[in-house]
Amino acid sequence: MNLVDLLPMLAGYPEIVQRIVIDVFPFVVALLVIVLLRWLLTAILLRPLRFIVRRSASDLAI
Repeated sequence: MNLVDLLPMLAGYPEIVQRIVIDVFPFVVALLVIVLLRWLLTAILLRPLRFIVRRSASDLAI
């Protein structure tokens, strides 16, 4: 779906609302995708790292 396809749906709204949707919406979606990817990568990469650090700490205690 292209943003131009949204224009008929926004026809009843004031021009400022149309501008905000067209100009700001892509950046909000991009930011949301970046935050979600960062969260997923952090969760995936830190889980093994925590296990290694915990194991190293227990090895040092012995």
